[in-house]
Amino acid sequence: MSAAFSPSRRAVLAAVAATAVTGCARQKQAEKTPDPLRFRIWDEAFREPYNESLRAFTEKTGIAVELEVMAWEDYWPALPLEVARGVAPDVFWLNTANFLQLQRAGNLLEVTDAGNLEQRASDLYRLDGKLWGAVQFWDTTALFFNRTVLEEAKIDPDRLRWLPNASSGDTLLAAARALSTDSEGKNPGEEGFAPDKPARYGFNAEANLPGVVVPFVAASGSQWMSEGKYAFNTPGASQAVQYLADMVHKHRVAPATEGSNGNPAYCRDLFIQGRLALFQSGSYNLQRIANGVGKNFSWGVAAPVAGPNGPKSFLHAVAAVGNAHAKRRDDTAQLIDWLASADGQRPFAAAGIAMPGNRDVAGEFLRFWEERGIDANPFIKAAGEAVLADRVEKSVAGHNAVAPFFERMLAGQISPQDGLREAQEEGNKALA
Repeated sequence: MSAAFSPSRRAVLAAVAATAVTGCARQKQAEKTPDPLRFRIWDEAFREPYNESLRAFTEKTGIAVELEVMAWEDYWPALPLEVARGVAPDVFWLNTANFLQLQRAGNLLEVTDAGNLEQRASDLYRLDGKLWGAVQFWDTTALFFNRTVLEEAKIDPDRLRWLPNASSGDTLLAAARALSTDSEGKNPGEEGFAPDKPARYGFNAEANLPGVVVPFVAASGSQWMSEGKYAFNTPGASQAVQYLADMVHKHRVAPATEGSNGNPAYCRDLFIQGRLALFQSGSYNLQRIANGVGKNFSWGVAAPVAGPNGPKSFLHAVAAVGNAHAKRRDDTAQLIDWLASADGQRPFAAAGIAMPGNRDVAGEFLRFWEERGIDANPFIKAAGEAVLADRVEKSVAGHNAVAPFFERMLAGQISPQDGLREAQEEGNKALA
């Protein structure tokens, strides 16, 4: 046998050839490995839960995903420009204020596997019989209350109701008076009460649209919007706004508008400091209040304050939407389906960060808060009596047009009759 073809020489040649083939295969595989999909959000609190969720998605599908967290103030200036240039993320968070504009321009993928998503929240992203966003979380309005203070005053937060001019049957004003004190512990209406030395306020009668104004207008029996236009200029809404303004200026049971106007954190911080007994706001404040209050006092959540038309809330939702111009549409659609699923949302639901869009993991959100002594059910229940967030193409412009009028009305600078008329006119001009 020739030495050139000896068994040892053949083995060496075979090994060299195998190594070369394997190296080429690895190089080709590396060349074919796609870049990760991009998923963008604006809230840092969701980073770790989403990273956990996306790792599970990658293990299941083999599709890698890069999570991008961009600050709110940078998010909205950047997104429209990136969409226009064709470089937007494959999947990104969207709110109702910007939904119609992107959808009607053909920039969103249809969601084909919605899972068991909250119906009313999903309706915000439904158009022409199709779903265009997988709701990740949703918020409603309810009433945060200082349990320690209310128990001392023997006030039941579930029995609070406002009526025009605080007429017979109204319970909110009396409760707010009993809960408001000056630095000497005296209540409004009591002899010697010093309104310029407030120690604690009763209720946050502020010009916060989703937290206070819209629920009060709806509770009066009035509509906020109708057929895509503002419709709040009604006698009932005027009575609601007057009631709120009177709480600030006439009865001195609510914080001065100099602090609350333009500062949505003002009344929340007063509540955290124990200087506000009743704080009507959204579920988005749950974590902030829990972290801020700590063990300083006991607190809880009740249904929104009722009005002549019962208790009303405000519902908003954030959805994960697919970029219709994504290069890997099938992979993008798989990611959207995952984000709509119970497994996709479980990490942030179980951490109590927000009410999940998927109803199958709502129980885990509620358990998180129950273990901390808080019944968060009022937020879930409020969905049935909630005004849905504005869903018009120029929603932001409309909001910016009407909001200053409500600040002026509650500041006593303009009457509710004139303010509502002008706000509705200017708001609808902005929407046109």
